[in-house]
Amino acid sequence: MSKMHKTIADYMTPGPHATNVNDNLHAAREKMMKIGARHLPVLDDGKLVGVVSDRDIQLALGFKHGNIKTMTVSDVFADEPYVTHPDTNLRTVAMEMAERKIGSAVVMDNEEVVGIFTTTDACRALHDVLG
Repeated sequence: MSKMHKTIADYMTPGPHATNVNDNLHAAREKMMKIGARHLPVLDDGKLVGVVSDRDIQLALGFKHGNIKTMTVSDVFADEPYVTHPDTNLRTVAMEMAERKIGSAVVMDNEEVVGIFTTTDACRALHDVLG
């Protein structure tokens, strides 16, 4: 396969950790720190409902009464995540992320989260493409 026809499956982080929409922000932040992630898919009853980022959590901490032990993921997550399929062309996803100014794409197959593609993954892809 040529470098110009790589798919998201070639670069995504497979089997990403997720958080529940009702988890408190402290638990989500701890999970992110433990696994070294900046984005977590947000699930409600096993279905994708959004993405929460470390930036979302930091913003919540900036509120006067922001308390990550009492606030939940539902208070801050992005409820319209960019979702793509593993077979989607890398160029398509990279351009969409740039246009939307977002840091992640959730990769789904048959309504199941199978991966996440972040700006870190995009940097790895760029390194590969530039050889």
